[in-house]
Amino acid sequence: MLEKEKIIIIEKIQNSHLDICVNLSGCGFQFLNNILKQSGTSKFLINVEIPYSINSLEKIYGIKRPFVSLYNAKKLSDFSYDKFSKIKNKKKFLSIGCIGSIKTFYKKKGDEKVCLFFKASNNQEYGLHFKFNKDIKSSRKSQDEIINNFILNIIDKFIDDNHIFNIKSNELTNLMSKSNEIIIVEEKLYG
Repeated sequence: MLEKEKIIIIEKIQNSHLDICVNLSGCGFQFLNNILKQSGTSKFLINVEIPYSINSLEKIYGIKRPFVSLYNAKKLSDFSYDKFSKIKNKKKFLSIGCIGSIKTFYKKKGDEKVCLFFKASNNQEYGLHFKFNKDIKSSRKSQDEIINNFILNIIDKFIDDNHIFNIKSNELTNLMSKSNEIIIVEEKLYG
């Protein structure tokens, strides 16, 4: 995604009156970087949490192995939702949970994968689980940029569809998976 496309989406978020909380573990930091480098982020970003160690995941958030799952991404999203959804007493609130295991300085034995979970104040929930193709030589930075693009595109579509997750038969994942770097495992719409 081009930088100007990201800016357009971020400005759309700012003007949508949508409040957002984010809880990231292991990845998703490029999304945070993109929204924080734009002025006006305080209009929509209520809170960010970054549980990174196994101790904090287990003891604070109650997350157990295997860490990277839609269930655990939902737990991260629920944690922020329960803590912050009533702060501004608005009907437009979105909590994002992101947990993943992506490239690092050592060769991983398991999959490089990510789970995203979005919970909206209108009882809508959306989850996405995908893996990175380990046969493709990519960097942590490029993988986190793909995660960033997913998050931005999901929020963009959510706003366009009047704050409803209206993702039809893998429409978003088909759009994003044009890259041979990712393999979609599961996409679920709840509520």
